[in-house]
Amino acid sequence: MGTNSNPFGFTLKTLPNSDDGDYGSYYSLPALCDERIDKLPYTIRVLLESAICNCDCFQMTKEDVEKIIDWEKSCLEKVEIPFKPARVILQDFTGLPVLVDFASMRDAMSKLGVDPARINPVVPADIVIDHSVTADVMRSTKAVQANMELEFERNKERFACLKWGSSAFQNMLIIPPGSGIVHQHMSMVLPGVVGFKLYGALRNGVTATDLVLTVTQMLRKHGVVGKFVEFYGRRMAELALPDRATIANMAPEYGATVGFFPVYNVTLEYLKMTGRTDEAVSIIEAYLRANRMFVDYNEPEIEQTYLSYLELDLRGAESCVSGPKRPHDQVPLKDMKTDWHACLDNKVGFKVQNRQLIKLSVFTAC
Repeated sequence: MGTNSNPFGFTLKTLPNSDDGDYGSYYSLPALCDERIDKLPYTIRVLLESAICNCDCFQMTKEDVEKIIDWEKSCLEKVEIPFKPARVILQDFTGLPVLVDFASMRDAMSKLGVDPARINPVVPADIVIDHSVTADVMRSTKAVQANMELEFERNKERFACLKWGSSAFQNMLIIPPGSGIVHQHMSMVLPGVVGFKLYGALRNGVTATDLVLTVTQMLRKHGVVGKFVEFYGRRMAELALPDRATIANMAPEYGATVGFFPVYNVTLEYLKMTGRTDEAVSIIEAYLRANRMFVDYNEPEIEQTYLSYLELDLRGAESCVSGPKRPHDQVPLKDMKTDWHACLDNKVGFKVQNRQLIKLSVFTAC
């Protein structure tokens, strides 16, 4: 976007590199010179950066940006803000209806005598075909290929539509079955952010799954539907990437819109491990540090403001079991025998607590 149409063009800065050159230009949050930004949760800073980049005084206005900067008050009023991400990821069951809508709009444009090719996604969109594949064939080295062939045979019409869309539209990439799975809005209510402090260290024998079941139970009890959950605390520097990913991936189970760990060195290590070049990782680190969206636990800690707070001493997490479909039905492993006998003494599928019937899940070791 040109700076002439963006009222925040004055925040456009050059990102220097270590060779006395630069990586290019970026919109700088510190250049706003607003002390409120330093106290914003990192998740809200992401929304703010996107809003400033896309501010055109039409879809995104200066007033919208101010709402985000004044998040501490705005979130209590449940104000709505535009959200224009750099990229939209869709899976097949949500992506196909979008493709059909675009096709319908092109058909309407054609009937009006207007070039239908003018209808394209404004934001780059990736549709990943990942949810419909059925594992009919298994325990075979040829299982993947066989299942793919069955999938294409069953859904010829759908795949023909998707193939047409892959070449008919600009700004749209369609990734065929077998390439992987994804999980992923365009206005949104400015959310409250729950700060979840983690400290201490897991005891021997306690796994990341035990930790995530404990976190899930705490967050469901606290109530985080429609909210962001942001994890913080100095001991997070020692929390391994798989543990972070496990906790964040359970956001649907504890009801949050997102579970977020700010970018730290382990994130950069993951990028390198997954094939990003050293130069690309250096650009990412330099940009995030310059925009105060990178956490360095070796630097003095600045307290962020959250809507509400939770904390967990990791030493208090213990081995447990839980239902495969109800992870919040957590039972500590040491109480499993007692709980099992209590279940046997009551109606099948139920147990009695305080004279109330509480539905049981089937417990399995996790």
